[in-house]
Amino acid sequence: MVLRAAVVTLLVGCGGGGSDDPGTATTVVSSTTTPTSTDTVSPRDSGSGVLPTEDTGPCIYPEVDLVSQGPTGEMDRPRYVALRFNGVGVDRAIADFASPTNGESSATYDIVFYSDAFAELCYVRYDASKAVPVNPTDWTTDSFGELYAAWQVFPQDGYSTCGLIDPFAGFGSDDLRDWIESGSADTSDTGAVPGVSLEWGFGLGQMVVVEDRLAEAVTEAGLNWVEDWAPNVFGFYVYLGGETVYELGYSFAGAHDCGVIEEVSPGVIDPLLEPLGAPMEDFYIGTQFFLIDLFPGEVPPEDTG
Repeated sequence: MVLRAAVVTLLVGCGGGGSDDPGTATTVVSSTTTPTSTDTVSPRDSGSGVLPTEDTGPCIYPEVDLVSQGPTGEMDRPRYVALRFNGVGVDRAIADFASPTNGESSATYDIVFYSDAFAELCYVRYDASKAVPVNPTDWTTDSFGELYAAWQVFPQDGYSTCGLIDPFAGFGSDDLRDWIESGSADTSDTGAVPGVSLEWGFGLGQMVVVEDRLAEAVTEAGLNWVEDWAPNVFGFYVYLGGETVYELGYSFAGAHDCGVIEEVSPGVIDPLLEPLGAPMEDFYIGTQFFLIDLFPGEVPPEDTG
């Protein structure tokens, strides 16, 4: 697997569809600690208008369905791919959530596509609450860091912001959802990776190999790594099949009460201290920092990061 570090992944948000985009409520960590954010949706009426909390009885977490949408328009073939995630951990599963500012939202994971120049082109969004918990010891981390929690996903009926691509460009279809959702289909003859496997999953755990490069990028962006990032950030892992899960990004955790995210101001959360292991039952945002080069046989553009 060929990876390319890109500072752009530090600066882009966790989604990008705008206020009519389904899925996640705007919930960002304080701007002094991380620029990661999620998209906005309209609040959904929960019936009583009162969201349950631990003080009012057993937790009843929101349940928000994502709509399916195919590609619109046309676009150039992407070069890189990454994965990002948000949701609430509940007894090893992933639950939907709500925020006081934006109402109920689905837990999501996005498969994000980038250009040769590391510019985000589009994403395909899926429902993370359907993720299947995996025993962290079943996967081996490439960095030998400890994996705290892990999930395998089986994407279907994604919401795509992508356009149609040339069906002969290496993905076997003009709809990138077909490539994402094709399971164990062999695409080795296209030159694209992961090639013999298109399985997907992600995990949260110890940060090891990403830390130095991420700290450098954070400092270059004018943010305070020592005080604002280092105490809170931890590893984000991506699974592409087999028995190995790759440490490719970073994660933050936020507090919640029965799935209602605690905000320090409208749309803003304050990150919790880095977790040291299970149970993982907070609100999580995971962002991939190293992009996966889908066409490693091609000469890459000059690395400006």
